[in-house]
Amino acid sequence: MFQSYRRFSAATLLIAGSALIFGSLFRPDQTIPGAVLNDICSCVYGTLGFGFMIAIFGLIALYLALGKGMSHVTRGAILVSAMLSGFISGALFIIYGFIIPILSEKSAYSALLLPAGPIVGGAPMFFLVSGTVIYSVAIAIIGIHLVRRPNWRLPGAFLLAAPLMAFTPPLPYLIGIIGGVFLG
Repeated sequence: MFQSYRRFSAATLLIAGSALIFGSLFRPDQTIPGAVLNDICSCVYGTLGFGFMIAIFGLIALYLALGKGMSHVTRGAILVSAMLSGFISGALFIIYGFIIPILSEKSAYSALLLPAGPIVGGAPMFFLVSGTVIYSVAIAIIGIHLVRRPNWRLPGAFLLAAPLMAFTPPLPYLIGIIGGVFLG
């Protein structure tokens, strides 16, 4: 049963990685005002949300594959990243899939979407960004653990690119794209 789950999780990781690559390549530059208020943005963030959602299966399989050779820090990082992957997925679906498109359709609600407004500058975006930063640190910890193992060095090196995606902005937009592609 473990082998069939392993094959299933490998397939879901390939799909999740493809979704993260697509989302990273086409994600709008958030430093440009109003960049997230178009129809393509909902598709891009929906794809990212889907990628984070099915990455949970791969993280569970990674937990099972690494087994007893993990430290408590790595074990905790995998569990935290799996939980935050679900949180980030749901937050992307809700914020970018429903709230922002609905509020951007009517000019009466445009003040809610300003950088100092309650959506983009308030608690929903704060929790999403905080969760993404913690997720990227947890993924980087997993990457460090994998780089130390002889057969896992290349996947571990790719996981070390997660903070590049999470810290854009303030890092340049191109660095975020590169980090997202390597993470995917």
